[in-house]
Amino acid sequence: MEGFLEKLDRLEHNLTNTFISELSEVKEELNIGFSSLDAKIDAIGLEVTGIATELTELNLGFTWFATESLRAQGTLLATTIGGFSTTDIAIGGVSKEIAVKLIIDTRRYNNHVDGKEKELEKFSVEKIKKEHKFWNEKIEELPKTIASECSLSIIGEPYSRYDAISCYYPTLTFIFYEENALLKPCRAQIKLRLLDKTEDVTSEKIEELRIKIVNNGNLMFMAGNTRANYVTADKRMKTSIYAKDANNAKIILSKVLNIISDEFDESLLSITTNGTNRPNLSKRKLPIGNLDLNTTNYNESFQVKLHHVHLIINGIKEIIPVWRDIM
Repeated sequence: MEGFLEKLDRLEHNLTNTFISELSEVKEELNIGFSSLDAKIDAIGLEVTGIATELTELNLGFTWFATESLRAQGTLLATTIGGFSTTDIAIGGVSKEIAVKLIIDTRRYNNHVDGKEKELEKFSVEKIKKEHKFWNEKIEELPKTIASECSLSIIGEPYSRYDAISCYYPTLTFIFYEENALLKPCRAQIKLRLLDKTEDVTSEKIEELRIKIVNNGNLMFMAGNTRANYVTADKRMKTSIYAKDANNAKIILSKVLNIISDEFDESLLSITTNGTNRPNLSKRKLPIGNLDLNTTNYNESFQVKLHHVHLIINGIKEIIPVWRDIM
């Protein structure tokens, strides 16, 4: 009978042989696997080499494209710059032509303006001379016409016609304004001659007249359509006024005559009854040419109040103010 040790040796020998056999098989399988893996690695290497080759070719393509693009851009830039240069040259030529034309036109305009200024200056000088001559003539005629001009557009009569046949005494003129007028106020006047020689009228005489006017208070009367004429017997003093009626004319005439130290005489008063109207009440109804009508409506009678008094003396350059209402 086989002993225990022999069995153990045999078993160990079998195990060793089995292990070696199996180990050889494993090694062979590993070698086969490694060979297959190497083949795959070699195949991958070949593929990587191909990809690298393609990348190189692609880089060469990109390089060529970049070179061609730069060349094309350079050509385009050169063409554009050339075009700009040509345009600049053309613009420069046109600018020079415009500048030359502008200078020529400016000179022509300046010459034209200088000519017009000289003509205007000559015209202005001639016009000033004519106006100066005209007004000098008017000033020389002023003493002859001042009595009528001072009462222009005022109710009353000028003294020019009366002065032709009567000695020119100093004239005291009372100017009355309509009270509470809604539109332009109507005015009335009373002219009285001072029966004094012109040289006898002094500053003291004027002050005396002013005091008498103040002492008479507010001189008022009803102006209207009735014409009252007052003429002294010796024809040295005459006045005409338009009042509402004869009674109003008598009252106001008595007051103003008292200021010049003359007594009112009713026998010297006459009333016009033949239909003569105050000028403003017989005004024109139709325009003349391009002159429009005065649309202001005047009342047939209205109250007037003394506004100012002035004195006209033959030989004195200006009208002398005596009194003025400051209210």
